[in-house]
Amino acid sequence: MNSSSFAATTRPRIAVSACLLGEAVRYDATDKRDAFVGDQLGECVELIGVCPEFELGMGAPRETIEIVDRDGELLLLGVESGVDHTVAMREFAERRVGQLLRAGVDGFVLKKRSPSCGVRGVPVLREGDRVEEGVGRFAAAVAELAPELPVADEAELAAPGRDDFLTAAFAGHRWRQFVSSPNHPGWRDLADFHALESSLLLACDERRAVELTRIVDGAAEKRQPLGPLVLEEYCRTFRRAVRRPISLLDHQRALTQLLGHLRSDSARQAANRIVQQMCAGIVCVESAKDSVLALLRDMTERSPSSPQVAVPHTKRAAARSSCGRSRRSLESNQGTPASSTPQVAVGQSYWRPFPPGLASDSGPGAPGG
Repeated sequence: MNSSSFAATTRPRIAVSACLLGEAVRYDATDKRDAFVGDQLGECVELIGVCPEFELGMGAPRETIEIVDRDGELLLLGVESGVDHTVAMREFAERRVGQLLRAGVDGFVLKKRSPSCGVRGVPVLREGDRVEEGVGRFAAAVAELAPELPVADEAELAAPGRDDFLTAAFAGHRWRQFVSSPNHPGWRDLADFHALESSLLLACDERRAVELTRIVDGAAEKRQPLGPLVLEEYCRTFRRAVRRPISLLDHQRALTQLLGHLRSDSARQAANRIVQQMCAGIVCVESAKDSVLALLRDMTERSPSSPQVAVPHTKRAAARSSCGRSRRSLESNQGTPASSTPQVAVGQSYWRPFPPGLASDSGPGAPGG
């Protein structure tokens, strides 16, 4: 994925199966409108509808299609007529996914179990018998051509897994905004972006967080304009890192490292109790994050001269320099003392990775809501 070709948009862009948006494009000329996708998500992102079968010219209503495994080759066939749509769908999918990537989409929400759009659990037949579950043919093209982008079906967005999809999509949008800046980003800008994403990266993927640290520190040491290869490497690694689902243990690791920046023993003890309550299921993750953030803010308000909260990526010394060396280089080159920069800014995307109203435990679209 060419990071330099991203389109600039004010909101994240999500490609969505058109039937989920209320368009009557299904095989029986009906829709499968999803309230969360169409209403809640649509208020915060730009939705781009896509229906592979309808756009391919199959019409609505139309003959149903199915995936058939014939001697190891997956074919897309008409159920009654046996018409083979395999090649046409493959060519369309490659062309349409390419268009969506050039338009700057940050993720895909596709119709579950569809022979074209199903992300998983799609029936695959052999001689009329269901033999396994596979992936829709359009969804397969998405996975091949956009492996760094988050993909989900509407069922996953009605479950706690929604938060992982949203975290990755909104993080990808922040990156797209960064590289689409009218002023070509330099190494100082990359260090600043990396600093803002540091805690989120630690929670998502510690190994890739370390790798991203290496990229940033390497660029800072050279102090030269960022070349396309550096941006490509950072983009690919960053997007893959934020796609990884965040577990409770991941949150515990990120919050525990943040506790090291609290000055007083009483504050650290209070924060530790909060993290322990989160791990025990007494308080939810968001409540624990809010409480720790409040303690950090209180520290900076009580002591304005305290250093800006810098979030190390890992306990290993190599990664400790993540926002250390890069951020210090940023400040010294801009001539801005650390004490005058916004407090609790480093790692800020971890606290609110996406609009809180979209979270799986809020609003009418939430399970059980």
